[in-house]
Amino acid sequence: MKYFTPEPWATALGAAWPEYRKTLTDLHCGNGQLMRGLSNDTTREVMGNDLDPTATLGGPVTWSKSHPGMIAPITNCSHGDILDLYPLLLETETRFDLLALNPPFSLNWPVELLPEPLCKGLTGKTVDSTHATLRMMPTLLTEKGEGMLIANQSTLERIYQEHPTDFASAWLWASIPSFYPGVDPSTRIGVLYFSGTPRPVGGFDARDLVHQALRPKTVQDLAVALETLRYKYFKGTCISEPWESTSGVSRTFLACTEEMERRRDPSASRCNVTLDISGRLRTWVSAFQERTHTIPSDLADFLRSINRKHPLELTLQRGARQALQHVIDCGIWSIDPLADDTLRQAISNYDRERAPLTPVSDVQRIGWIDDAEELLCEKDFLHFRTGHRYPLTTETINWRKTEKRPRYHAGKRDTEEVLVRGTDLRLTLHPQDGKPIHFIFNPDKVDTTQETHSLETLAAHFALPVVVDITSLKADQYAANLALLDELETLTP
Repeated sequence: MKYFTPEPWATALGAAWPEYRKTLTDLHCGNGQLMRGLSNDTTREVMGNDLDPTATLGGPVTWSKSHPGMIAPITNCSHGDILDLYPLLLETETRFDLLALNPPFSLNWPVELLPEPLCKGLTGKTVDSTHATLRMMPTLLTEKGEGMLIANQSTLERIYQEHPTDFASAWLWASIPSFYPGVDPSTRIGVLYFSGTPRPVGGFDARDLVHQALRPKTVQDLAVALETLRYKYFKGTCISEPWESTSGVSRTFLACTEEMERRRDPSASRCNVTLDISGRLRTWVSAFQERTHTIPSDLADFLRSINRKHPLELTLQRGARQALQHVIDCGIWSIDPLADDTLRQAISNYDRERAPLTPVSDVQRIGWIDDAEELLCEKDFLHFRTGHRYPLTTETINWRKTEKRPRYHAGKRDTEEVLVRGTDLRLTLHPQDGKPIHFIFNPDKVDTTQETHSLETLAAHFALPVVVDITSLKADQYAANLALLDELETLTP
C-alpha cells in the first residue's frame, strides 16, 4: 500500500528548511503532495520522479488549490526506477539545492544493481531501500544544498547501529508519530535533514547529529519545534536568493530522464549517425550526451561538425579521417548499420582512390606525406639524428613576396615591383631539442626569420612514405585493362 505525506504535514516538515526554495526535487514524488507542501512563494521549478506511471506533481489548478494566489511553478515529472535514474545523475554530475527522498518502506534492492557509491562495504545480496537512498543524498546536493529523507524510525535506528558514518551529512534526526492516514500513530517516522556544506577537517562526529524525539499535537506544533531546532543547531551555509548554483539543473534533469526512457526502450532510441537519401551524414548528439562528463566535448563537437557532410569529404585530411575512425570504433555513439558500412568503406577506399597510375619519384612521394605522423631520419641533418623518428605536422600557409617583372612603359622596356601572394603546404619536423624545422616547395616565399628548407632537402635526409601505385594495388584490374588495350590494337587497321 502507498502512503502519501499530507500537505499540511509536508509544510510543517519544511520548517527546518531555508525560506528561499526556488528549485525543489523529489525522486519519490508519488502524487506530488510532499512537493506542494514544501513549496512556497519563492518556488519556481519542481522536479520529480516515481516508478508509478500514474505519479504526478500536479498542474496549475492543483497548485492554485494548495497555494491560492501563488504563481504555479514549472513542473517536470518523469516515470522510472530511481536505480536507473541515479547513475545518470552521477554521470552528469547533477546536484540539487533542495532534495526530498521518501523511499518505499520495507523494500530490499539487489546489491548487484547498485552503482559503486551505494554498495561500498555491503556484504549481503540485498540492501534496504532506505539505506541505499540514504547513501544517495550527499552525492546529489550542491555545496549549499539541503535534503530531507523520510523513513521508518526503526529502520533508521538499525542502519545507524551498523553504518553510523552514512549519517555524516545529516545535522538533524527528528522522530515523530506517523502522520500517514490509516497508519497506527504509535508507529514512529524518522525525518533526517542533510546539509551539503562540507564538514570541517576531522570527518564525522556523532555529536554533530542532533537527535530529537518530538510529540507534536498539531502540525503547527511540529512546525514551531522544527523551526526552533534549525535556529539552534543548523551550521551549514544557507541558500539565499542570489544563490544560482542550480541554474540549468532542470534541463540536465530532463536530459537524464529522457536518457532513462531511451535505455528502457531501445527500440525508441535515435541513432547518433545516419545517412540521408543523398548519401550525406546526419548526426545528432542527445542532451544527455552533451552534459555527461564521460564524453569529451571535442568528440561531441566533431560529431556535430560532420552533419550534412559526405563521407568521402571526411577522408581527405588525416585528422578528419582519424577522428572519423574514432567515431566508428570508440563505442560511444550509436551508428545506423548503413552509415557504419558506408563510413568504413569510405576509409578503406581512401588509399585505393588516391593511388597513382604509375610509380612516383622520391620528391613526388611527398604528396602522400600528410598521412604520416612521424618521419625516420636516414641521414644526420641539423638537430636530427640517423635512426630516430621525429613528429611531423602539416599546415597550409599564406605567403607573399615582391618580384621585379618586365613591362613596357612609354614604348620602352622597364621593370616594376609586383606583390605576389599565394598558399603552400608547409611540413614541420619537431626535434626533441631545438626549434621546429620547416620544409616548403620554395623557401624563398616564406618569412626568413623561421628556418625553412626545400622539399628536396627533406627527401634527401628522411624516409618518405611508400606509395603503392595502381599496378600493385589493383594488379588484376590493371592487367585486364592492358589486355583490353592489346585487343584494341589488334582491331586497329
